[in-house]
Amino acid sequence: MFTSSHFVRAKGSYCGSAVMIGFILSTVRGVSGNSRCAAGTCRSVLAERTVEGGPSWVLSSEYPSLESVELRSDLDRVRDLVKELARVENGISGYLDNCEQLSVSECQDNGVLDALTLSSKLKSEAEILLRNVGVFSSCEKSVDGSNTDARKKSLEVQEVAARLGEVTLSKDLFLMRCTDDLVSEFLSANNETKAEAAHIRRQRKLRDSRLSLQEEKLATSLSVNGHSSWGTMYSTISGTIQCDITLADGSKERVGLATAAGYLDNPSEAVRRSAFEGIRDSWAVHEESCAAALNSMVGWRLDMYKRRGLHFLDTPLHQNRMTRKTLDTMLRVVEDRSELARRVLRTKAKLLGKEKLDAWDLFAPVPAELAESQEIDGRYTFEEAVQLIKESVGSIDPEMGDFVQLMADKGWIEARKASQKVPGAYQTEFSKSRTPRVYLSDYNGGAGHVLTLAHELVSCSHAET
Repeated sequence: MFTSSHFVRAKGSYCGSAVMIGFILSTVRGVSGNSRCAAGTCRSVLAERTVEGGPSWVLSSEYPSLESVELRSDLDRVRDLVKELARVENGISGYLDNCEQLSVSECQDNGVLDALTLSSKLKSEAEILLRNVGVFSSCEKSVDGSNTDARKKSLEVQEVAARLGEVTLSKDLFLMRCTDDLVSEFLSANNETKAEAAHIRRQRKLRDSRLSLQEEKLATSLSVNGHSSWGTMYSTISGTIQCDITLADGSKERVGLATAAGYLDNPSEAVRRSAFEGIRDSWAVHEESCAAALNSMVGWRLDMYKRRGLHFLDTPLHQNRMTRKTLDTMLRVVEDRSELARRVLRTKAKLLGKEKLDAWDLFAPVPAELAESQEIDGRYTFEEAVQLIKESVGSIDPEMGDFVQLMADKGWIEARKASQKVPGAYQTEFSKSRTPRVYLSDYNGGAGHVLTLAHELVSCSHAET
């Protein structure tokens, strides 16, 4: 997902994604009015056109299926690597307690440096293979939340990942606690170790909050059936939930959560309200389960922070490379400028002819009579949306425009309409082939969905860069 730390190279300078998305936004007036792409060649088609989803992505280039020989071979290789790493760990764990006093020469003589270097090499190979299988199973699960084979495979990946984490803990803790000279010697060993430089230096900031080796192993082992399982349960619920919606013609439809959310920007208030209430009522059936999941995940984190002697903000701030001062400043600015957002909502209510907005009006399009062309509900076909994004970002950086087209041509975008899709949008990458993918749980051609597609494609280009 996009964060402000992602940047792309554009004509000799670094241009933030927010700037690019804002540029696209300025060219998209698809909710109403006549609009053109940046280069003027892509016109939106209006007059209440219905757009029924986008393409399905191509995953077979990675594995033929969840049960394919190729996928199984990669998982088996990871298990073999885990066994080998467990043997290597024995050459590190015995020196962990006094690693802060060990010199470079001592670690060269006792074989610890060689063991650390070998562990790095084996872990790198294991992570690439395991991440590849994990991304594949997650992609399959996203498209069909009821796919039990994908859910089982994801759980299998989690279990193997936990075991991989356990057998590399000695190395991780050693490099957190040892001297700076020893870290420098390790990082200079080869390309695999050099690639860990940024990660290790950041992790060393957490050295005082680490538990003993056995406690860290226990926490890693328990996480699969502990807090991680609650997240898995939520994904299962959100991917299988069904909502009852009444459409503009009075017909009723039972759809998945992702499809129901696509109706929240419908020009008809009755449809928007039906979608909102359908989603709310469907979640109400699972409210106790979701509350239990949230409480358990938060409880796990708070217990771990307490054992590590951390404030509850320390870990998220570290993970997001922020200081407390930055967070406080950001929240203060949001609060100081909150009246601007309220003005926007009051203006929207006025345009919709309402005293105040209801919850189902937040994504409502501008009424037809206020549009430049006196038409309503502008929709872009998927192909038009790709062309719009390509030309918009391409006017800033031609290579990025080409990348957008490549994503579409290669079949690396998932945007079809399907009842069991897990709601949301994200970009990911297969670690073996280094090829990206973009997922949209639904695509209806509206301006919001075009911007979501642009957001993910631009974020995806950062990963490629």
